[in-house]
Amino acid sequence: MIQRIQSVYLFLAAIAIAVMFFFPIANFYSDTFYFYLGLDGISDDTFMTINTIPLVIIAIVLILLAVFSIFMYKNRLLQMRVIRFGVLLDLAFIIVIYFGYIDSISQKANVEVQYKTGIYFPLAVLVFLILAIRAIMADEKKVRAADRLR
Repeated sequence: MIQRIQSVYLFLAAIAIAVMFFFPIANFYSDTFYFYLGLDGISDDTFMTINTIPLVIIAIVLILLAVFSIFMYKNRLLQMRVIRFGVLLDLAFIIVIYFGYIDSISQKANVEVQYKTGIYFPLAVLVFLILAIRAIMADEKKVRAADRLR
């Protein structure tokens, strides 16, 4: 299970999205105020101003999909379908972060945006999921070639 490279990629994808809970995604600032966007919400130093439940739900589903896919190693085709759904979900996650939160907040509040470490984790997850799909396809080719030889 963990011996296969796609399991390592899926594990790294789950870790990358889980680590995102601890890093801010972006900072917003102007002359009068400063606040940040994280998976825990949009807040300043004292209180939370806007809730980010959709981001949290998508992040948890991505973690569960990656972990669930690790244990589906015997059914490669289903594993590939689940990971492809994870890729689509991660793309939706990136779009929601950028257009749903960062872009709309910066335009409505007329503030400057400074991207932080958390913005890069969904991109890393996307890369890990695509690498896992490629590794699963390589395994499937090997199995089909071995079946042809029988």
